[in-house]
Amino acid sequence: MRTLTGLLLLALPPFSVHAAGQLVEGMIEGAPYQIAVPAQPNGNLLLHAHGHRSFDSRLVAKLELESTAHGELVANGWIVATTAYRRNGMIIADAMEDVIRLRNLIVETHGPLALVVIEGQSMGGTIVTHLAERRPDLFTGAIAIGAALQAEDPEDPLALTHEPKIPILFLSNRSEISGPRAYVEAASNAPVPPVLWKIERDGHVNVNQQERLLAIDGLVGWVTAGSIEASRDITVEVETKGRKVQFDSSGATGRVTDITHGHGNVFIAFGQDDFARLGITTGENFNLMIGRITVNVRYGTTFSDVPVGEWISFPTAEGDTIVAINHGNAFEHLGAVIGDTVRLEPIGPTAE
Repeated sequence: MRTLTGLLLLALPPFSVHAAGQLVEGMIEGAPYQIAVPAQPNGNLLLHAHGHRSFDSRLVAKLELESTAHGELVANGWIVATTAYRRNGMIIADAMEDVIRLRNLIVETHGPLALVVIEGQSMGGTIVTHLAERRPDLFTGAIAIGAALQAEDPEDPLALTHEPKIPILFLSNRSEISGPRAYVEAASNAPVPPVLWKIERDGHVNVNQQERLLAIDGLVGWVTAGSIEASRDITVEVETKGRKVQFDSSGATGRVTDITHGHGNVFIAFGQDDFARLGITTGENFNLMIGRITVNVRYGTTFSDVPVGEWISFPTAEGDTIVAINHGNAFEHLGAVIGDTVRLEPIGPTAE
């Protein structure tokens, strides 16, 4: 089986810690960037375009490389890079330019590249779709994860042409597949018709690292061998690691496991079975406590289950739970760090 990284993706082992020879940080025209350069680059580059971030968030360019698909790429010789863009909020045209500038900087520094893959999620999925339509001279292929194709930059509206000129692989959760499906249908006669792969799981960009790596592998196979399945379910159910949740008569206590500093989302070591044991079902609210802070959170399936500015939580593809503010920054509000104790209490009788 041909693979992207030399791993048999049908039986992926646990991801290795990244082997970046160097992490390079800087700024281009007000847009911070970070580049992971392996000790022995293989001539391939993946550029990541992030999704929408609230205006009050800091401009942060940070790659997650430990036990991730990006880290696995770096360990196998890929350069991986990301930009924070020059501003937060809804940004499309300027973000496209920031991605192009970062690409050009890497080419100037490391020389010609064999593959230049652009990967975007949510609003970033829209950004890479526009780039696939307009700049086939700069990029080899695109992966659009949970693409928010309705996203529009109010400062510089830009309409999709539905005529991609390089391969685009859309990867979407089942609950929001209609937008990418409509694009694929509208682009069926494009110079390079896009494809749509599915994750049989609800949520927004609710995709685990093995699924991301499968999508990257599929795209690379497409651009190198010239063929790909037009539709495919690549859902991978991750075995839940030991979560050390402690239950008592009024709730349960666990730990903060991860934080995405750019978006301000907080991840906690509670699975769907833990919420079931607490008697918290989808659509219900519960109290979450970290230190002296208590917030009322909805247990749902995706960010849009609550209005903008309200608290939401839902199961993730990695088997834990995300805690977020819809279009806000939960991390800055909670002041949490990885390893902090977090307590959940149902609003009403608990089922211990």
